[in-house]
Amino acid sequence: MGVEGVAALLAGLSERQSIDLAALKSIVFKWISRIRDGHLPGLTWLTGMLDEAVGKAGLRLGADLMLFRKALLMIEGVVNDLGGGSGLMDRVLLSEFAIRFFVEWPWRFVTPPASRSFATRISNTDLAELTTGFPSRL
Repeated sequence: MGVEGVAALLAGLSERQSIDLAALKSIVFKWISRIRDGHLPGLTWLTGMLDEAVGKAGLRLGADLMLFRKALLMIEGVVNDLGGGSGLMDRVLLSEFAIRFFVEWPWRFVTPPASRSFATRISNTDLAELTTGFPSRL
């Protein structure tokens, strides 16, 4: 999924119909470019992109998503206050995801392609779409 797809998904999350789509696409392009530059696409990355989309493109997120964002920022602040440093939460979450993904890997061979019954909630179909479309979608 490229810039157009991510922008469309974000626009679909908005409770406001009047979104500046050009600004939203520009914001998404900027944040995806950070991944290309080697930055980790974790929760900090996601909340940064959402914050900028709200501030500059007129995106209006629902109360549930805003509370989730607030909780993430609070947890990240606590981790930083305890001396964890910047980016620790993303590194821990990514390492836990990797562990879960590798543990479930053998079961993927005997599970229906569209099943999301894994801890990661990623289906084999999702993985196939990601791997076949990745180079052309950036």
